[in-house]
Amino acid sequence: VKLIRKDADCLSSTLTIPLQLPTIPNDIKGPTIVDPPVINSCASSYQDYSFPFDEADSYEWSIDPPNVGSLSSENGSSTVQILWNEFATPTTANLILKLMHCGVLTTRTLAVTVGSPQISIAAVTGTICSQNPYTFSLISNPPLTSGTVTWNFGNGITSTNPTHKYNLLLTSPTTYTVTATITNPNGCNSTVVATRNVTVAMAPVANVTPGGYKTKCSFSEFTLADRTLIATEQLGYGGTTAIKWFKNGVEVFSGPYNVTNSKYIAADFGTYLAEVTNGTCSSITNAVIFEKNCSEPVDCTLPFAPNLQIAATNNCGTVTATASYNPGASATILWNDGITTSNTATYTYEQSGYYGVGYTVTYINGAGQPCKVSKGTNVTIPYVANLRYDVICPTAGASTYSVRLIDSSNKLPSITGMTYKFYVNNNVVPYTTGP
Repeated sequence: VKLIRKDADCLSSTLTIPLQLPTIPNDIKGPTIVDPPVINSCASSYQDYSFPFDEADSYEWSIDPPNVGSLSSENGSSTVQILWNEFATPTTANLILKLMHCGVLTTRTLAVTVGSPQISIAAVTGTICSQNPYTFSLISNPPLTSGTVTWNFGNGITSTNPTHKYNLLLTSPTTYTVTATITNPNGCNSTVVATRNVTVAMAPVANVTPGGYKTKCSFSEFTLADRTLIATEQLGYGGTTAIKWFKNGVEVFSGPYNVTNSKYIAADFGTYLAEVTNGTCSSITNAVIFEKNCSEPVDCTLPFAPNLQIAATNNCGTVTATASYNPGASATILWNDGITTSNTATYTYEQSGYYGVGYTVTYINGAGQPCKVSKGTNVTIPYVANLRYDVICPTAGASTYSVRLIDSSNKLPSITGMTYKFYVNNNVVPYTTGP
C-alpha cells in the first residue's frame, strides 16, 4: 500500500499488510464414527450434523444419492438435520457440504452408513444338552449397547434371560428355532429379529438315594444302608453309559454305568453326588449330605422300656409306615418327614431307590428333661412307573393330531426284565418299539 501526494509528487514508504485466510476444518461432525466403517446412523430417524466453521458466506448441504434421506431443517447454515429413510439392508450415502468463503468454494464430504444394527445369534459352542442350562449370545455390528432383547427358545418359552434349559419330551435329539427380537437397538427406532436353528441332544437323568440331609455326631453311627448311595437311571432319556462319583466337588470314582458302579458307599462326612453321561451329554444328580452334629447328651434312663417298633409297606412308590411304642406318661411322636405326629405316616416317592423312614418318640426323664428315642427302617422302591407324552402336529389339510406316549419310568439298576403295558381309556393298546 502506498500513499501519493499529487501536489508534491511525493511517495510514501511501502506499508505491507499480511492477509491471513482462515483454516477450513476437514470433518463434518455427526453421530460417533467407528473404524472400520459400521452403521453410524439409524434408519427412519433424525440425525443432527454440523460443520465447525460458522464464518462462511454461504452453506449448501446435499445427500448423494438423494433417495437415502432428506434435509429436514432449513438449508443454509453450518448445521443441518437429516431424516434418513428405511432400508432392508444397510445403505451408504455421502452427506455433502459446499461452503463459500472469501470467494473460495470448499467442499466437505461425510460417508454415512444408514440402517439398524446387523444382529445374529452366535453359533452354538459345543453341544446343547437337555436338563442342562445353555446361554445364547448375539453378534452385532456395531456392538449392541442398548435395546431390549426377548428370546423365544422354540419350545413355547420366552424370556429376557438368554440362559435356558430344555426338558425334552422325545427320546432323540430335537431341533428348535431360537428367535431373538431386539427392540430399539442402540437407540434406533426399529426392531431387529434374528433366528437360528439349534439341535438339543438328550441327557441322561438319574437320582441318588437315600437322599437328603443326614446328621450324626460320629460317622460310625450311620448304618451301612444309610451310607450306601444308589444312582438310579430314569428311562426315556437316552440311556446312561458312564458314571462319576464326587465328594465335596472332587471326583472319587469313574467307570461304566452298571449295577456295581451305580452304587457308592460313603466313608466320611461330606457332600456326595454323581455325574451320569451317555457319551454326548451328562447331567448332575441331587446331592446327599452327611454332616457332623454333636449335641449335649441327655440322660435317657427311663423307668420302662420304650420298645419302639416300625413296619413299612410299599405300594408303587407310596410307603405306609406304622409305629408302635410304649406311650409312657407323656410321650410325643414325630416322623422324619417333619410333619406327621400320628402313629401312621405316608411317604410318596417319585424316584426308585433306597429310602429311610422312621420316627422319634420324646419322653420326659426323671430330671424333667426331654429324652428322645428313635426307630427307623429302610424301604426299597424298585421302580416307579411314569408316563410322558408329546403332540405331533398334523400335516397340511389334516384335521387330527397324534399324541405319542413315552415311558418315563425309573428303576434300580439291578431290576431287569421289565414288561410294559399301555392303557387308553382302561384298555390295553399295543406299542411299537418298547418304552
